[in-house]
Amino acid sequence: MKGFGPLFGMLADRIEALLADKGYDADAIRQELAKADVEAVIPTKSNRRIDPA
Repeated sequence: MKGFGPLFGMLADRIEALLADKGYDADAIRQELAKADVEAVIPTKSNRRIDPA
């Protein structure tokens, strides 16, 4: 999670979607992707209570 911000900052203007594993299923990451109009292709964790869609 710590490395997401710098990595996303370098890629945000060049991608349309982000494909990631369950480790990136966090509200903060999904919000950053939505702000940048990048589609989140991230499976939800089994313990997530609220559907992120």
